[in-house]
Amino acid sequence: MNAVEASRQGSAKGRILLVDDEEAVRRVTARLLRHVGYEVETAQDGREAVEMLQADPARCDVVVLDGNMPRMSGRDAARHIREIRADLPLVLATGFIDEESEDMLATHGFDDVIAKPYDIASLSRVIAAHVPP
Repeated sequence: MNAVEASRQGSAKGRILLVDDEEAVRRVTARLLRHVGYEVETAQDGREAVEMLQADPARCDVVVLDGNMPRMSGRDAARHIREIRADLPLVLATGFIDEESEDMLATHGFDDVIAKPYDIASLSRVIAAHVPP
């Protein structure tokens, strides 16, 4: 079953840490991801995400990180998360895909990128590519 079918049937599996400084984005995206079957925790910025993973490195299967946040950017958070758990898939969520976001993929440990605004089928597809079976 592909991610689009899973999103329609509510059968997606996995634990997601969704990190975004915009409360409305966190709330709506988390609700949609839960609707398709994911367990979702949220963090308001990179620092909170790092603290959550320091407390429990096994708490999620994938982290979706906004690239531009106050207190700690997605880039800095990715570096710290890699120190905590090198195998954890990181997805960069960005308002636009450009050379900087491509550079973040190549040099800052992100495994994938998704452009904002994203729809649930696209986000599910990206996440499903990184959630263990």
